[in-house]
Amino acid sequence: MGDCTPLSQLISSNALKLLANTSEYGDGDVASLQCLSGYDLKGPDVVTCVLGRWSPSLPSCTAKRSPSGLSTDQTVIIVICAIASLIALIVILAMCVICCKKSKDEDPTPPEKPEP
Repeated sequence: MGDCTPLSQLISSNALKLLANTSEYGDGDVASLQCLSGYDLKGPDVVTCVLGRWSPSLPSCTAKRSPSGLSTDQTVIIVICAIASLIALIVILAMCVICCKKSKDEDPTPPEKPEP
């Protein structure tokens, strides 16, 4: 009557980690949980088996946010876009320099010489 479902069967998040995995939990047994690195725990880090149910309800893990409020994935995407934009700008400037140099090299009119 007092056995709780093993937490390993209830944890659906890959980020939530059970610190000590036991196959059977009886009334009064306690389990500790934590999140993997890069995640914040939302809820209790300790739950107790009470009359066949875990109390309080299981916590969840959410991806940590950087100080700017962006997730790590968002920050990586922004950095990659900034680098790609910088490379594109350098390529465009290099093409402009090459085109300008070519047009000067192909100028058919010789420079005028001053008359003595």
